[in-house]
Amino acid sequence: MAVLVEALCVVIRRSTIDEKYPGGWEKFEADNRDLSLCADDKIVRLGFTLPMPMRLLIRELEKLGFVYLKDGKSADIAIVDQSRGFMTPCDWLEYGHVTIGDGRTKVAACRLAGCPAKNIVLPLGWVYKHSLSERYSTPSSEDPEKT
Repeated sequence: MAVLVEALCVVIRRSTIDEKYPGGWEKFEADNRDLSLCADDKIVRLGFTLPMPMRLLIRELEKLGFVYLKDGKSADIAIVDQSRGFMTPCDWLEYGHVTIGDGRTKVAACRLAGCPAKNIVLPLGWVYKHSLSERYSTPSSEDPEKT
């Protein structure tokens, strides 16, 4: 599956959270519920509209042993921008756009590299109307299956 990308998103592998976050996935989910969290069984996405809170989260994760960059590439943590994609090279995720709802509406998304699924996971309570995705919609000429 893929996860929605809006504004700035921190994306982390679920397996890394289980391995490095004290209390694993359940504790991570409880601690970050307010950050428009959404996840599939492979990756977790936390959304931000401002860079400073995102940077603070990354610093806290690094204190726990998560690695943001290794050799100039995203290691445990990737930052994905809704309109620009990856902020640093990332070989374990793919970024693109998927079609939702009526079949004509496209949103930015990312998924684990090589994952064939085209479904998307959205934050709890998210609706397209009045969302950042609606405000900054993707031109219809892009391939909706590229994610």
